[in-house]
Amino acid sequence: MMLPPKRKAALLLMILDSATASSLLQAAGPELATELAAELASLESAPQQQEAARDQMIREFLERLLAGRPRTRGMAEFKKLLESAMGADQSQQILAKAQRMAAARDPFAGLRDVPPEQLMEALKGESPQVVALAMADLPPSRGAELLNLLPEAVRPEVVKSMAVGEAASSEVRLRVATTLQQRVKSKPEAARGPVRNERLRRLAMVLRAQPPDQRKPLLEALTQQDAESAKQINELMVVWEDLLHLADRSFQEGLRVVDTRKLALALVGCDERLIEKIRRNISERARASLDEEASLLSSPTPQEVAEARQAMLEALREINAQTGLRFEGS
Repeated sequence: MMLPPKRKAALLLMILDSATASSLLQAAGPELATELAAELASLESAPQQQEAARDQMIREFLERLLAGRPRTRGMAEFKKLLESAMGADQSQQILAKAQRMAAARDPFAGLRDVPPEQLMEALKGESPQVVALAMADLPPSRGAELLNLLPEAVRPEVVKSMAVGEAASSEVRLRVATTLQQRVKSKPEAARGPVRNERLRRLAMVLRAQPPDQRKPLLEALTQQDAESAKQINELMVVWEDLLHLADRSFQEGLRVVDTRKLALALVGCDERLIEKIRRNISERARASLDEEASLLSSPTPQEVAEARQAMLEALREINAQTGLRFEGS
């Protein structure tokens, strides 16, 4: 996928040191700086969806110009660069305009990483046409998950609207996206449920970074006080979204104990990046077996797919409890 030059320029600014980036911004002028800020705002609104494209773009810079992977800066630090280059007043005007440009360009960008259950909650009470409008902007795998969550009586109307309905204007798309984003932000915990409790997830990430022999007594002590929370923390140390960031060696260790048919089921409707990563971490013979099992699947139900993914996660969690898993960037 070829990225627009201005998006490449925005990402390059995030790699350079602050002084150099500030000088370049100052030389670029307000108009170009606004467009670069809009590109960065667009990237930050959907980080997971943009990760592959970003890595593709910066790989050449990393290989040719840098000895190691630099820490990229986000919007907060970009604001400081703008203030240094343009002054406080003008930087505020540029950022406000950039946010409007990013929202108008891709209104649903900020919703693509929202879990389907959470998006389903935000869509409650909306017409099939509105649901179809939102679904049309989701990645195919997320759209499939959302469709499975809809009442059976509503699904045909949504599919029909996506197939033959008239294209919505940019104003309508922006209004719908803005409304859904406000609903998602207003009920983050209620929509995600206890398993997605952000506080426990943060604690799980902290404990995951500890060696297993140091982590175990802490969890045992917590189990005596609150067994349910301890169980959730164990599960939240390794969730499906983490698999994209699992180091290759740990991935290979986990894949060796996963049944091939369960693996084929788990990959139904899966993110293409994860499928590619899994295939890269198994042997040619295992890939052939996986392809054969996938060809034998006959319309698996969402429950079968969910159970297969759960079995895969349980195998990885067991490894994490015994010897620890390694994750990229940690």
